[in-house]
Amino acid sequence: MKIVLTGHRDIDAESLRKVLEKVLCKLCIRGFDTLMMGMAPGSDLLGAMCALNIGMKVEAVIPHFGHVYNHPVKKTYWWILSHEKTEVIWAHDGPYYKGSFFNRNKYMISSMEDDDIVLAIMSNDKSGTGHCVRQALKEGKTVYIFNPATNKWSSKNG
Repeated sequence: MKIVLTGHRDIDAESLRKVLEKVLCKLCIRGFDTLMMGMAPGSDLLGAMCALNIGMKVEAVIPHFGHVYNHPVKKTYWWILSHEKTEVIWAHDGPYYKGSFFNRNKYMISSMEDDDIVLAIMSNDKSGTGHCVRQALKEGKTVYIFNPATNKWSSKNG
């Protein structure tokens, strides 16, 4: 089973790392073995590092070609992409275009099967993370939301 991770970029990395390690370990025990994320700085890359460190597979969905070469956290980005348990997926096999990140989100949600879940790191829904959550709910998916501002979990079913 798969977890689709989406989240904000401006996070307290150390606090979130502890939360993600704990929740990913619990989900592994329940049979989730793959984490899919969109390779954005912040929650996505941190989640991928945590998943790989506990032995999960990672599906790295890259929104467009230029994203690889212009990434702000190159060392972490390349470590994830080069890891033996990472599968690289191109959501769009061309250059950046307006909407490429929304297209990536739609790709991730549409790839989900019935038992897969969305894990969102989100304190407001006016963001790409909010777009991904709305897309998931529209398609009837289960979404677990961690709000780093309140340190609380909630869930929604589409």
